Amino acid sequence: MSSSDIEKLYQLAEEKYFQAGIDTKRALNLLHGISLSIHCWQGDDIAGFERTQSNLGDGGIQVTGNYPGKARNLDELRKDLKKVYSLIPGNHRLNLHAIYGDFAGKYVDRDSITPEHFASWIEWAEQENLKLDFNATCFSHPKAAAGYTLSSRDKAIRTFWIEHVKRCRQISAFIGQKLKDTVVHNIWIPDGSKDMPADRWQPRKLLKMSLDEIFSQEYPAAQMKDALEKVASDQSIKVLILTGEGDKAFVAGADIAVMSAFSPLEGRSFSRQGQEVLFQLEALPIPVIACVNGFALGGGIEIAMACDFIYAADSAKFGQPEITLGIIPGFGGTQRLSRLVGKSMAKELCMTGAMISAQEAKDIGLVNKVFPKEALWEETMKVGKALASKGRVSIRAVKDTIERGYDQDLRTGCYMESDAFGICLASEDAREGMGAFLEKREAEFKGKLL
Repeated sequence: MSSSDIEKLYQLAEEKYFQAGIDTKRALNLLHGISLSIHCWQGDDIAGFERTQSNLGDGGIQVTGNYPGKARNLDELRKDLKKVYSLIPGNHRLNLHAIYGDFAGKYVDRDSITPEHFASWIEWAEQENLKLDFNATCFSHPKAAAGYTLSSRDKAIRTFWIEHVKRCRQISAFIGQKLKDTVVHNIWIPDGSKDMPADRWQPRKLLKMSLDEIFSQEYPAAQMKDALEKVASDQSIKVLILTGEGDKAFVAGADIAVMSAFSPLEGRSFSRQGQEVLFQLEALPIPVIACVNGFALGGGIEIAMACDFIYAADSAKFGQPEITLGIIPGFGGTQRLSRLVGKSMAKELCMTGAMISAQEAKDIGLVNKVFPKEALWEETMKVGKALASKGRVSIRAVKDTIERGYDQDLRTGCYMESDAFGICLASEDAREGMGAFLEKREAEFKGKLL
């Protein structure tokens, strides 16, 4: 196909996207500044190279792994990926699954994989100037056929998958060390049932035990990252933005079918666990922005209120509808909402269960800013980047002083401010910021959190 033919086809596509409200030129320009981690399985529909002529089976995921023209080996996959990267603006990454190792034609079960099986991927990434991320592969295996892996009641199966994920974390850290870049290791857990079992707690307890064992091994943040619990101690993360997948919901709320089976003690425990998670989110020493792209109801609005501020799409909806179920908010909704919008408005929203628009939420002081849906992420990222450029010590001091001083009398709050002011003056950020001002240059803050 000639370049002129490609240009004509692009123009046709551009017109179609324009009709859907999408500016393709603007999207491509934005892509220059966004690093995508492209999944390796897009080259062969998640078949992998554990065995020759791999096909999927034994549970966990609904794909066939047999579409025509798929990559049949590592060399073909890498050639396909190289072509893909040549067509996408910007500098990107590759997200590897554990079943895509270089096994040299031999079958290596997943609890036996080692960093050496991914050495050729590291060499290839260096040649192509790419960075890598990693995924455990907890599906399409005989030991996943029953629908449970890390939460299986069968100890032997559970042990197998724990060992697999442990090795994947070790491989992630090894890749990060070799490429001198932090690898994001993702654990996708396929466990679950479409039935309504009487005991829904035991699988959760087993899953927690498995994850506790998996995460008992610490790795340097410069080599690999896990999830939210690592954010607080990871100096490379300067801002956290929470948003929903797709454009329908930020978080629509809890599973009512599960909650309906709770005993009073189980209900209190469920509420306390949710509150503890939000206390941890609220206590992070970095700015946390809720980017609300759709419905934020029940637990969704409670998560948003635990963030430092809320940006919303003009189509977003907010509400505490628990009253319509004969219950009340359980993750701090009655307390945070009253502090944000006042007692009277909080009572009205919680007692009526009313759902309000993003603009109404802004008018009562719940939401900071409202943007057109198509501009929400871009505008939120602008603020995130601006915050990331500020001094981390002073950002933390502002957050901490406002949070701790909010419920104090004025004098006590001001004394807290004085203490924080003094601490800031002793920081690297203060020396850089004031030095840059006196030297009439832009400050480059690099100070670590105290």
